Amino acid sequence: MRWIAMLFGAVGLGTLALTVAGRVGFAWPLEWMEGATLHHALRLLEGKPLYAAPSAEFIAYLYPPLAYVPMALSVAALGPTLVAARLPSLFALAATLLLVGRSCARAAKDPFAGVLAAGIFAAGYGYAGAFLDLVRVDALFVLLLVAGAERLGADRPRAALALCLASAFTKQHGVLFLFAASTWLLATDARKHRWPVVAAWGAGACAYAVLTLATDGWFHRYVVSVPASHPVEARYLASFLFVDVLVYLPVLGITAALSLFRDRMRGAASLLLIAGLVAGALGRAHPGGHDNVRLPALAMLVLVAVPPLARAMLAPGPTRARALAALLVGAQLAILWQPPSAHTPPAESARAFAALSQALERCAGDGG
Repeated sequence: MRWIAMLFGAVGLGTLALTVAGRVGFAWPLEWMEGATLHHALRLLEGKPLYAAPSAEFIAYLYPPLAYVPMALSVAALGPTLVAARLPSLFALAATLLLVGRSCARAAKDPFAGVLAAGIFAAGYGYAGAFLDLVRVDALFVLLLVAGAERLGADRPRAALALCLASAFTKQHGVLFLFAASTWLLATDARKHRWPVVAAWGAGACAYAVLTLATDGWFHRYVVSVPASHPVEARYLASFLFVDVLVYLPVLGITAALSLFRDRMRGAASLLLIAGLVAGALGRAHPGGHDNVRLPALAMLVLVAVPPLARAMLAPGPTRARALAALLVGAQLAILWQPPSAHTPPAESARAFAALSQALERCAGDGG
């Protein structure tokens, strides 16, 4: 069954590679927030504030600032283009795939499980909105979550806490993962882990206070007050579990539930998975929540569900049981798989953007 695991992994990874290759060099926005996100990075380079009173020139997005830093460094080195600003997301995506594979290979005690896990996560690229190679905060956010989970699984609590804390300053839902990791560490050995947990939360509080004071309260308003004022559509909370998870991720969702039930909800993975599901449900329940809200849940479900599936496929045992496991994994991959053409901009789009750019340049040359 190892060759089947390799085949499944290769299908997911290969499809993702072809999709990204057809998008990364596109000189115009692939998604409506890319241009303004690049503007945030450029403001960092220019020494202008990200969080200040809204004006006709600039209104900040409702995200913490960390993800804009690597974008700013990239455009400083390569020029102020969308292609340059996408490179940090591409590196983050590659690192996420590596860490997903590493974590699952360690949990299943088989390197082929790592290839399988990375491939399934890669196949979820379209399911999660095709956001992981864009000039947006999502790629770094998911990398930090997966890295924190991987370090927690490797019994590196300080690194895990630091990564979860960093995720909270990339996207607000990272606080849920910091809480989950802290709860697990205190529950396992409060005497050993209490000071690292206190240090992580203390560092987060200090960073929040510094950013709030340095921006005359605008950081708090953009990142905390405005998102908190958005209404929560309660009907979407349950629909996230029953539609976003069980309809599109039935094998991962059911396997994760059975695995956690078997282990009686023990282990850091259970709390991190709950954090991912809560993050997804809250994201979906807020007005305007797009498919990228599925990313934390997808990542945690892969980390929890793929190791037992891989063990069932790869471990010695009855051929019928291994074939059933392979069939289930193949079904999940088929549900997630989307062709590269679904997310690759057609040539007509490039020509239309080029014509628009030329028209705008002519208008600017004529004085408006």
